[in-house]
Amino acid sequence: MKVGFIVDDLDTFNIAKDSTYMMMCAAEDKGWEINVFYLSELFIINGDPKGNPFTIKVKKDKTPWYDVTANKSNISLTSLDCIFMRKDPPFNMEYIYVTYMLDLAKKAGVLIVNNPQALRDFNEKVAISYYPKYAPNTLITRSYLR
Repeated sequence: MKVGFIVDDLDTFNIAKDSTYMMMCAAEDKGWEINVFYLSELFIINGDPKGNPFTIKVKKDKTPWYDVTANKSNISLTSLDCIFMRKDPPFNMEYIYVTYMLDLAKKAGVLIVNNPQALRDFNEKVAISYYPKYAPNTLITRSYLR
């Protein structure tokens, strides 16, 4: 199985508590090929979402915790079995554009974990507002209010 992880810089991971690291360990245990993508390495050519990933092998509880085994270029995201969107927002246009790329891969049959449309439509900062019965007093604003 070939999986992709769209992530923040691997060197910033705190492997003692990072859930993406744990997912990568599980993929390694299963013998899956782990492809790592950064946002800046994703693009669309003629309607085909593509990227320039590198593959890694996870070394549990060691520093560094991964070895890069290959650098790839111009691979179609549709050639993967599953893609995990694990990039921490900042919720900006670059992030939005990547969700559109993931929509194209999903349409081609790739399993996308963290549905791209849900990432756009159900913002993590505003989601609590849909459940006021279960939330503490909440203020969402751009401005400081007195």
